[in-house]
Amino acid sequence: MRRITSLLLLLAVSVMLSACGTLLYGTVSRFHIIDSSPKTFFLMAAEEQKSSLEFQTYANLVKSELTSRGWSEGSFEASDVAIFLEYQISGGRVVNYSYPIMGQVPSGTSTTNASASTIGGYTTATATTTQQMTTRVVGTGTGSVVQYDRLVTLRMVSIPEYLKTKEIKPVFESSIASTGTSGTLPEVMPTLIRGLFKTFPGESGKVDQVTLPLR
Repeated sequence: MRRITSLLLLLAVSVMLSACGTLLYGTVSRFHIIDSSPKTFFLMAAEEQKSSLEFQTYANLVKSELTSRGWSEGSFEASDVAIFLEYQISGGRVVNYSYPIMGQVPSGTSTTNASASTIGGYTTATATTTQQMTTRVVGTGTGSVVQYDRLVTLRMVSIPEYLKTKEIKPVFESSIASTGTSGTLPEVMPTLIRGLFKTFPGESGKVDQVTLPLR
């Protein structure tokens, strides 16, 4: 019972942290055919992204992650890979959850204290029984939060291959999917991108679960 109670308490804490938005939970998947040596990159922008200050902000976060790992930014013709960044967030949806309510209940064990006194040849005995109490789950509470689904995808294609054959050859693709209570993409994007690069480039075909402080 003590182990079950501890697990329920941990679950309740996890729900409260998620509801407060202090942590970001993400699922990172990746597929690639590149090695771990630093490359030269050129970050591409779609036509609708070129005039977007929001996109430029996120692109700079990606560049910062790459340069911190020894990669360098170059011109299109002189780079190893072209990088494409895509991101989206869903509308909010209501998610119901439950949590344990803890309280004091009888443990099934009692303690009896007895005493006796003799006055004028008569003996009087008194006894007091105390029921021992313990903390257990006494009920279940319910609540609801509005959650949002976020997805960030990073793709790389070989520039030398494109210049040589005019064919697009993908060499890296990774995405991070996350669900949380923040529906403001600029608030969560820095953490999403950090999660995307947490094990970069990582093992191809592997899926990782990441937990990061939201900041």
